[in-house]
Amino acid sequence: MIRNVPWTGWRILFRIGSQVQASSSSASAAVGISPSPCSEPTESSPDDSTSTVITRPEKPTLDTSTLESKSKDVVKGRKSNIVAAAFASLKSVEETPMTRPLLLDETIAAAGSVESLLSLAEEPHVSRRHALRIVSQLADWTTSGRAKLADFEADNRFVKLCRLLGRGLPHGAQNFEKEAAGFGDLAVVLGVTGDDEAAKLVAGTSLNQMIRIMSSLAQKQRRSTPLLRSLAFNMVRQTEKLNIKNCADLLYAMAMLNFPDDMLLEKTCDNLCECIASNQKPAVIGSILTSLGLLRYKNTEVLDILAKWVADHVSVCRPHDLTALLLTLATVFHTPNNADHLFNVLLPHVTVQDMPNPLVWLDVVWSLVVLGRATLQHVASVLDPEFYVKLTVNTDKNQSANVASKLKLLNINAAAQLTIPGYKGPVLPSDSDVHSVPLVRSREKQLLVASILDSFSNLLPSATYLRSNINTGMGFLLDGECMLDSKCNPLPVTGEAAKPSKVDSQRRPTTPVDRKLAETSQVPGSQCTGRAVQKGIKIGILAWDYRDMCRGCPEPSGVAVLCMKLLEQAGYKVLSIPHTKYNPRDRLVHRVQYLNHHLKSLVSGS
Repeated sequence: MIRNVPWTGWRILFRIGSQVQASSSSASAAVGISPSPCSEPTESSPDDSTSTVITRPEKPTLDTSTLESKSKDVVKGRKSNIVAAAFASLKSVEETPMTRPLLLDETIAAAGSVESLLSLAEEPHVSRRHALRIVSQLADWTTSGRAKLADFEADNRFVKLCRLLGRGLPHGAQNFEKEAAGFGDLAVVLGVTGDDEAAKLVAGTSLNQMIRIMSSLAQKQRRSTPLLRSLAFNMVRQTEKLNIKNCADLLYAMAMLNFPDDMLLEKTCDNLCECIASNQKPAVIGSILTSLGLLRYKNTEVLDILAKWVADHVSVCRPHDLTALLLTLATVFHTPNNADHLFNVLLPHVTVQDMPNPLVWLDVVWSLVVLGRATLQHVASVLDPEFYVKLTVNTDKNQSANVASKLKLLNINAAAQLTIPGYKGPVLPSDSDVHSVPLVRSREKQLLVASILDSFSNLLPSATYLRSNINTGMGFLLDGECMLDSKCNPLPVTGEAAKPSKVDSQRRPTTPVDRKLAETSQVPGSQCTGRAVQKGIKIGILAWDYRDMCRGCPEPSGVAVLCMKLLEQAGYKVLSIPHTKYNPRDRLVHRVQYLNHHLKSLVSGS
């Protein structure tokens, strides 16, 4: 505060603040000033404490120590205020970029017109992420008819957003409308930066845009794991419900990209249960069934609802849709609740004449064999020599289809002789090249089988008590074979005695009597000791890796179930060892105990 103080001989003007007084106790005594009611130092402003003005200093009476103390106090006050101002400015700088983008996100979400969106392009804090959200919103409005491309195509603000995304201008209205229809989102996201950076941009897009991006990835066969994980994570977080088309697109994309995300599959199937009943289009049902089969995803509730829909709309379903249902049910080995009614109404619409090629008909018959619904006519139609000639013409150019078709033929050939009573139709000839189809294991399954056989070597006395890698002639390998007596003691196994005798590739039994003679003429796994025949219990060892199991439900797939069924009919007790219960990395003693326990259970059960 500025005051005029009367003084004899001088006129001095002082500006005194509380900070100075607090730092120097001798200040007021030196100048002879006492506090007055109208001037209280404690209420002085900070700015008033930083300066002192003296006029007409003709005969200064202040001593040197007092002036030095005063100067130090003033300098200290100046430094304190400068530091405080600097920290205040830093705080304002830090808060601005953190809050402004959040306001932009809210503004974009609340925008209700093209003009309100494009006006945000003039904001100084617009980033690529904001540009992506704005362009994606415009694409959605263009697709739904809410806006027209001509309304903003030539706008400089839209041009600026496109350049900010790094993809340039769309080449004409037709191209942008194509992008807005769902195939340009990949260019919007992946065209901006790399996969990792694109994954960060996904969170700013809508659920429909995420589905379009994933469909674009599937169409272009681009399996970007970081981007797919980001898409799956953000789609699962969305509370918005998926319609049946969205579910079909997601399942197709996951199947094509081999990206079966468990959480996304669960969300998709939960939404499917609510929207299948109201659907009227068989094409989307066929797409869903095909994708579920490719993914080996077993959700019994969804499969039952799909089977009911097909049974109710079988007259409008295409042969492809009916085939997809059969193949998917067989792949995951599921018998729907309405199985009897379903097959009664479905089989008359599934005939060899309705199939586009022999390979599809082979899939149908194989599916019926797995599900236990194949008739004598079904099996005879694919084991006929003429059918194999037609099948070879269609599969010779595709090696993988050729191998798969031969394995299915071997499955059907074995099932015809083992599981279908009274079958007297044709079988595969002994000199057919189908029997020479190569049987290979994946690297993961090789490691699993090797670990199991190594554990068995600690249960059995020597290698003569265990055989491995046996070609059954039924379209699959038997991982191991051993023989035990009724007290679970091991018995030696010989090469000839261990072969499945009920499937004879040299001569097929033509009557039930001949088949019975074939079963008793040479007891599989028996060992002759003089005149006595010592019978044992044949144990067939099958290891199941993740390819042999269903997703969503830890159960063997249809192929695995068929292999076990054929071995049981061939006289084996099957010891199936899934990778979910047997850990090759576990301690040897635990692995041996697991196998020993299950062997005793098999023997006691027999």
